[in-house]
Amino acid sequence: MRGCGAIVVLGAGSDAGADLARRLLEAGHRVLLVDRQATAMVRSMHGYPHDRVAAVAADVGDPRQLRAVLDRARAWFGRVDDVLTVGGGRGLPIAS
Repeated sequence: MRGCGAIVVLGAGSDAGADLARRLLEAGHRVLLVDRQATAMVRSMHGYPHDRVAAVAADVGDPRQLRAVLDRARAWFGRVDDVLTVGGGRGLPIAS
């Protein structure tokens, strides 16, 4: 998993999400962390350059919030290469 892709991690506030984000950042990717609770994501961002990691609090079960997250990721990183979901959740709405 080497590269410089732009990856959105949903459920990034969990321990598993933080671990995934750390691995992606160490592999050179740019990462947007997404979770309903912003405070849980702060520890995942610590120690990484601000141009490679960002966080946004959102409920991606809401199609409007999911679309806003993806729009924000594209604005910050110029593109979105992958969206990874960590944990259960209610399922994601289909976004175009």
